[in-house]
Amino acid sequence: MEGHLFIIDGDLTKLSCDAWLLPTDGGFFVESWCAELVGLAQEGILEAQPWAEGERFRPFTEEPPESNPWVWLGNVGRDERWSADWFASQAGEFVKQASHRIESLKVARPPKSGGLLPLLAVNALGSGKGGKASEKGALFEALIPRLRSSAEQCCVDVVLVTKGRAAYSAAQRVRRKLVDSDDAKWAIDETWRLGPNAPNLQPIAEDIAQSVQRDNLVLFFGAGVSIDAGIPPWQALLDEIARDAGLGGQLDQLRNLDLRDQAAIVGRRLEKDGRSLGQLVATHTSATKYSLAHGLLASLGVREAVTTNYDNLFEAAVGNRDGGLAVLPGNAVKPSQRWLLKLHGSIEDENNIVLTRDDYLGIATRRGALIGLVQAMLMTRKMLFVGYSLTDEDFHSLISDVRMAVPPGQNLGVVITLLHNDFFEELWHRDIRVTPMMTSSSEPSDADNAVAARLVLVFLDLVGFLAADLDAFMLKPDYESMLTDDEKLLAAALEQLSHSVSSLEDAPGLRRVHSLLSEFGLEGGE
Repeated sequence: MEGHLFIIDGDLTKLSCDAWLLPTDGGFFVESWCAELVGLAQEGILEAQPWAEGERFRPFTEEPPESNPWVWLGNVGRDERWSADWFASQAGEFVKQASHRIESLKVARPPKSGGLLPLLAVNALGSGKGGKASEKGALFEALIPRLRSSAEQCCVDVVLVTKGRAAYSAAQRVRRKLVDSDDAKWAIDETWRLGPNAPNLQPIAEDIAQSVQRDNLVLFFGAGVSIDAGIPPWQALLDEIARDAGLGGQLDQLRNLDLRDQAAIVGRRLEKDGRSLGQLVATHTSATKYSLAHGLLASLGVREAVTTNYDNLFEAAVGNRDGGLAVLPGNAVKPSQRWLLKLHGSIEDENNIVLTRDDYLGIATRRGALIGLVQAMLMTRKMLFVGYSLTDEDFHSLISDVRMAVPPGQNLGVVITLLHNDFFEELWHRDIRVTPMMTSSSEPSDADNAVAARLVLVFLDLVGFLAADLDAFMLKPDYESMLTDDEKLLAAALEQLSHSVSSLEDAPGLRRVHSLLSEFGLEGGE
């Protein structure tokens, strides 16, 4: 299996991966954004053995940490002699060295990209204090082909983590240029290898991307999105909490009950010890590193999202971009702000986590407005379900109400599943387009599920590519080399418009002009 190059907009330090590259220099200077991860309170010099002659990379610790990503130091600091191609070659060399080291150690931890290949992460080397901040376009044009080649040669997945709308847009523009070239290896079916089901999956990815571009898509994600971040699925979560409650020897008997009834039993046992079910749920779902799936979904820039998860990982993946993420219930949503509806509660509020049967039965009463909001979105938007099985009773109930309010046969969205299942597709075909990554035998193996889980990530990366805004960097001088002649003329006209309105304070339509200029990168971004 060949590796794949993913691109996301996010925080490199918060991504759940197997290893990532921390850029430093010959004197081990570490910038503030990553200082804490190597034991520094602020940016400064890291105490370390001097670099050997010709040494460029070394792991910060000899052995990979138990759970956190393995930090590698890279001697890639400022030097005027170094070109964009040099930085790209160094990124490729890191992938080579780190992948070989991981392979030699036979790291027992599950890989972070669907459970098959190790996931290595890098940022745009040289774009900060590396001396190429004014040549970011050239950096991406060199980095992306090199990283893809390294991923395929080393049989690892690599994620390029960009920072801000402009950088993400520029990176996707580079991929678009390569895909549209005459080089057959950059054709969509070669760049995003989706297996035998690719002819069916590519048109669906295009439809989803069009919904993103029209601001008509709502994300609905479940526990499957958090698995690669170390969050256990529902049954495994209940097993862990049951052990905490002293029921470890009775798990087989407990599992004969419905999951919600299991939660009720465990909750009652915990209450006898003065503990609460919500507290233990928070303890076991409090991971701090978001998964690649979170990063890919967050990078779509979709304004409205719904989840049944308790963790805060999607919030971490979105970060402070676009004014941050308002979480419902509990937060007010500002105009144009992105928001996330947490249907089953959050670890931030342990007392309102939905897990037992009584909790579920009370949703309509306590959270009726939230259910109504989901129903309204189902009727007026397209919903993309990822990592969610559609089996919750409350979901079936709200879908039943929606069926009575929409024309027969109206498609409500797309659900991404791992494997083809005739009965599941028959159950939902009137309402939701079921999109399996793979077909399989009647008894799929763990290997089948692992391959399909990775294909979900590749599929989401394709959606991100197809949906990306490819000109959000137009008014950023650092990317001028990427502009066509016509775009340079347009950029000059937009800059003139900006100068013309700079002295205005209260002219009709001024807000819309500022919004337009912001879309092209004049404001915000990085």
